[in-house]
Amino acid sequence: MAPTLADIMCPMLGAHNVVHSRRWYLWVNRLAASSLLSRRARAWCYRRAGIRSSATWVEPGCYLHSDLLELGEGSRVNRDVYVENHALVSVGPGAILGFNVQLYTSTHDIGPPEARAGAWRAEPIVVGSGVWVGARTTILGGVTIGAGCVIAAGAVVIRDCEPNGLYAGVPARRVRDLP
Repeated sequence: MAPTLADIMCPMLGAHNVVHSRRWYLWVNRLAASSLLSRRARAWCYRRAGIRSSATWVEPGCYLHSDLLELGEGSRVNRDVYVENHALVSVGPGAILGFNVQLYTSTHDIGPPEARAGAWRAEPIVVGSGVWVGARTTILGGVTIGAGCVIAAGAVVIRDCEPNGLYAGVPARRVRDLP
């Protein structure tokens, strides 16, 4: 049976909405991600899908794997941000995610030689308040980026970042203290 307009306009049901649902995929990763919508309409779509968002600016082209996402007051999400969030991704107030930032909460343990991709697991990501994450940065699960950090473009963040630091490189390391 084809979904009715009421089915499409209502928030998705279930413990957590995920990309495996056709309705989630169409509502969030097609309609809300469309450049045809205004920022206000996009924010409305995300909230209706169960995403906790106080963001003031979410650009088109973003891909969200599930509703396990919190966007703090005044945070901004630039174009083509990819959020693979099997665990909670929390973006603090005033934080900015640059163009094409990628956040991955899932990984595998290292397995035996015959199957190196061992047991699957997901770990949360926390981006603190006022953080600026530069373009094409990758952030892996289990990472907390402290308040006031700047993550340089192209960095790969694999471990926690202490507050008020400039982090750069692959893997990202603290290169300078910030006031």
